[in-house]
Amino acid sequence: MFTPSLKRFAAISALALTTAFSAVASVITVDFDDQGSYNNNTFNGIGNTYQSNGFSFNAGSTGFAAPGTSNQRYIGSGSLYTAASVATTITRTTPNTPFNLLSVDLAEFDAGNASTITFSGLTSSNNTVTQSFTLDGSIPAASQTFSFNSSFTDLTNVSVTQGATTEQRFQLDKFVFEINSTPPVIGDLLFDFNALTVGSDLGAAYTERGFEFGTANGTNGFPNLIVANSSATATPALDGTGNLTIKAIDGSGFTFKGLHLAAADNTTVTFNITEVGGNTFSSTFDIGSAGFDVSGEFANVAEISIDGLNNTFTVDNVNIGVVPEPSTLALGAVGLAALAAASRRRSRSPNIG
Repeated sequence: MFTPSLKRFAAISALALTTAFSAVASVITVDFDDQGSYNNNTFNGIGNTYQSNGFSFNAGSTGFAAPGTSNQRYIGSGSLYTAASVATTITRTTPNTPFNLLSVDLAEFDAGNASTITFSGLTSSNNTVTQSFTLDGSIPAASQTFSFNSSFTDLTNVSVTQGATTEQRFQLDKFVFEINSTPPVIGDLLFDFNALTVGSDLGAAYTERGFEFGTANGTNGFPNLIVANSSATATPALDGTGNLTIKAIDGSGFTFKGLHLAAADNTTVTFNITEVGGNTFSSTFDIGSAGFDVSGEFANVAEISIDGLNNTFTVDNVNIGVVPEPSTLALGAVGLAALAAASRRRSRSPNIG
């Protein structure tokens, strides 16, 4: 438990936090390379929806495919293709968050065919904007970069439709987006994962309300996030076996206020908090089936990383607060340094801050 002087310091520091915001412009690239490479000469199905860096690409019931590295249509990097004349719709994974579309890289499906591709966007004021690009029909097929005009701003969604024949079709290679808005005062966000289905495989990352929960692929062969029952609360939680990270999708700083950890057996984890400036504060402690609450107020955080040293643990009830104007992580550092000591002195959950 903190001494009275530290408690007074925490109270004064908390009062110093502000909620003033300024406009931000974050450039986000989606290049489809994170789907991995397929070492074959066929087309590899990757599902009806593809998500990356806070954006969702949906191809309806047809689904997306990616050419293998030995396929004659492989252009040297990851790409998406749909095998029917259907629209690919692009949206943010966080609702009601408009975006700008800066550029796109496209490639021929059949080398030598100069396809014309039309993009249609819907703005937040319900205006429709369109722009067309024509490929040069290069042999072999190669990626080309096209820039969008200024009308492709403040968008809620964008769609692009494949041609009716193979000669009219194309590959999506890379998108460059910009999120250019004044971030709202979001208050406290609680991520309890109760809406998720236990046993679900979430892939390498799960995104919700502008935040990404990712796995660093533990060396014990657990590459994906799985929804599991918390041993402490018997409610859905994220299985963070190996390593789990938490960060804002747009890279902005945030205030971390706490989370709940649990493990079926006594497990040692290393808890890391990295601030926007790059400084990292760490503490190692034990958790068990009764659960362990990490709480406090850590401002200007860039990323939370929990390393389970390849042991199994679950995370739920993640509490994210308002993003403050430039402040310091010094208060958090004091609390984090006290965390390990607190866990040694008592079995009940510590309070950081």
